[in-house]
Amino acid sequence: MPIYKCRKCGNEITLSIKPGQCPSCQSRQFSIIRRGNSKSLNSDLGKNSPSSSKTQFLSSSLHSSAEKLPKTNLSTGKKSSPSLESSLIVPPVIKHQKTTSQPSLPLYSSPSNSYSPYQKSSPKSRSSQKKKFNLLINPIIPIILGISGVFGYWLWMQQFNTSDFKKVVLQESFKSSKNWSLTDGSIVRKGSLFQRQPIPYHFGASIWTKKNFTDVDFATDVTQIKGGDNNAYGITARVNGKSSENFYYLLIDGKENFVLGKHTKDGWFPKVGWQKDGAIKAGNHKNNLRIVCKNNLIFGVINGKRVGSFRDQSFKSGKVAVFSMRGKEEAATVYFDNALAKEK
Repeated sequence: MPIYKCRKCGNEITLSIKPGQCPSCQSRQFSIIRRGNSKSLNSDLGKNSPSSSKTQFLSSSLHSSAEKLPKTNLSTGKKSSPSLESSLIVPPVIKHQKTTSQPSLPLYSSPSNSYSPYQKSSPKSRSSQKKKFNLLINPIIPIILGISGVFGYWLWMQQFNTSDFKKVVLQESFKSSKNWSLTDGSIVRKGSLFQRQPIPYHFGASIWTKKNFTDVDFATDVTQIKGGDNNAYGITARVNGKSSENFYYLLIDGKENFVLGKHTKDGWFPKVGWQKDGAIKAGNHKNNLRIVCKNNLIFGVINGKRVGSFRDQSFKSGKVAVFSMRGKEEAATVYFDNALAKEK
């Protein structure tokens, strides 16, 4: 076995491998000195069994080295040769050997198979959970959509609710022309207001002058008893202006057509129509027309059917009137009856 000599203090160490440092001066520089007893030591080691050869070899080396290395007396500073502690001459291979250990489990984990909320579910379990969720939610979706649709329709219909128009302001059977500003060619007789428009492409309106309405529900029966089917006639609301040129209107003709819109000094602005509607009775039949002004919502009703609506903020208030217009055909003669105006 080789003998290592410290180059700094001269201590000799017998080991099978180079020592890490000198136990006396902690130097790491050594030179090798070979002696004859290494052969006998190797032959003795060869007699041992393979399983214990390494252990006996290290034990013999440590024992022989401990006997030969000198010790330093701390009081006198002189070196002596008692045996060294085996821990000081542990080979670096053993001293710095890395050890492997089992990884520790997290504090919340358990080596058992018990359920933990931190354990990840397998793709298969997630898929089964998704299927169960779909089976549960799919039948509910149509119900939710149906309820939402019904509620949305109900909410939309509430804007046309006129149940709060309860105060009757005008209920006219036309026994006289009191409170009416009649247009040229108009006359009240036999419980009706007859209105004749003799000039082609001209219109006239007879206005109830007693009250200005903000929100109003105004209706009357109208019948054309003479004239062509292209003549227009109907009712107006929120009539205002110096010449009563501003108003909202609902008009029909003798061909089952209607129009809903507004008129200003700049002209006609139809919002809905002209267009055909089966609710209108053609020719010389009686039709009930109704126009409602509710905030900025304007809508028309013919014979109980709502035919159109629009929103406009041009006119905030005004009077109500009955209206007739002549086209290029013969003079239109229309009579109005059962006028009714209500407000909130």
